[in-house]
Amino acid sequence: MSANTSPLIVMSCDEQYAFPLSVAMVSALRHSKAPLRIVVLCDRVSAATKSLLREIARRNGAGSFETVDADLRPFADHPLGEPYVTVTSFSRLLIAALLPAEPRCIYLDCDLLVRADLSEPWNTDLRGNVVGAVQCYHVRTLGAKFGIPFAPQAKADPSLPYFNSGVMVMDLDRWRNEGISIQTSAFLKQYGSRLTGADQDTLNGVLIKRWHPLASRWNDQEAANKRNRRAGGSSVSAEPAIRHFSGPHKPWNSGLIDADCREWLSCALRTGFYNGPALMWWRLHRFALVLASTSRNWFKSHAHVPETGLSLGPSYVSKSRLPG
Repeated sequence: MSANTSPLIVMSCDEQYAFPLSVAMVSALRHSKAPLRIVVLCDRVSAATKSLLREIARRNGAGSFETVDADLRPFADHPLGEPYVTVTSFSRLLIAALLPAEPRCIYLDCDLLVRADLSEPWNTDLRGNVVGAVQCYHVRTLGAKFGIPFAPQAKADPSLPYFNSGVMVMDLDRWRNEGISIQTSAFLKQYGSRLTGADQDTLNGVLIKRWHPLASRWNDQEAANKRNRRAGGSSVSAEPAIRHFSGPHKPWNSGLIDADCREWLSCALRTGFYNGPALMWWRLHRFALVLASTSRNWFKSHAHVPETGLSLGPSYVSKSRLPG
C-alpha cells in the first residue's frame, strides 16, 4: 500500500495515440476524488502536442502533469502481434527506470474509459507481488494459443493464468529490487521473435506467479462484454470501473455506438483536443464510420434470401468498411 494519498498515473503514447490518451486521462480525472499526478511517456510526440496534453490535464484538475521521453529504439525490431499495436506499448517496461524516485504507479493504456475513482487499486495490497492486474479475457492461460506456451514455466504448467497489461498497479520498488528490467530484456532476447503479444507476453513470461489478481471490474475488456451480451450471458463486470476497448475496434476509429462509447465521446468533447474545423471534421468522419457500421450490420442480418438460399457473406459486406 502506498503512503502517498495522491495516485500516480502513468500512460504512454506516440503522436497518433495522443488524442485517445487525452480522453482516457480526462475520464480518470473527472472521477478522481484526489488530484491525480500524471506522467505521460512519449514516443516522438511533438512539443505542441505535449503542451496541449498539459493544458488538458490542468484544465481538468490534475495535481501535476509531466511528459518523459522514452527511447524505444531497443524494441524497434520486436514483433508487435496486432496491426493496431505500436512499439510504444514497450514503454511500460521502462517505467521503473524512467521514474527512479517513484515507489508505485498505476499504468493505464490509451484505449480505455475510467468510470470510477482510482484510489481503490492505488491502495491495493499486492501481497508481495510485483504488479496487480486482471486476467486476460482473450488469452486465459499461459499455454493458450496466443499465450506463451514455449516458455519453460508455461510448458511445466500451461494452465497458469495470463494477465492483460493494459491496466496494472505496479510496485516499482519491488520491480527494481527483483531486477525485473534485466529479466524482461533476457526474455525478449530469447523469445522476442516468437511473441504475439509484444510487451504483454514479456511481462507474463517474467512475472509468472508474481502478479496479484485485481477485481475484473478494473479492466473490463470491451470485446469480452460484447461477446457475452450476444450469447445472452452476464457481463464480465456488473459495474465496470474501467472499460478497456481491447480489440481492434476503438471508439475513435469505428462505428461503435453503445453506452460506453457515448460516454467516451462525451469525454472526447471535454478534452478540447480538437477545436473548430478540426473537431467538425473528426465528428463527420466518425459519423461516416457509424453509418458504415450500421449498414454493415444491416447487411449481415438481412443478406440471406430465403427463396434462393443466397447469402451475402462477410467478404461482401466488409467492402463497405471505411478506413479508421
